[in-house]
Amino acid sequence: MAHTIAVLNSNQDVVEMLRTVMEQAGFNTVTTHVPDIKRGEEDFLSFLRKHDPAVIVYDIAPPYRENWNFP
Repeated sequence: MAHTIAVLNSNQDVVEMLRTVMEQAGFNTVTTHVPDIKRGEEDFLSFLRKHDPAVIVYDIAPPYRENWNFP
């Protein structure tokens, strides 16, 4: 059984590129967009409970302090 990897990013192209690469490597991949979490359109804890990823890929973007403390 393949492990699940969650990809979080603000850029749709980056999300799709990483999903493609991860899936080609044989991983189940789930994605969400950081702005959707920040706006409350995606509940991050529910996302984690639902998908139970083994790994989360999250790009810490500037401003670093603000984004490091989020989600």
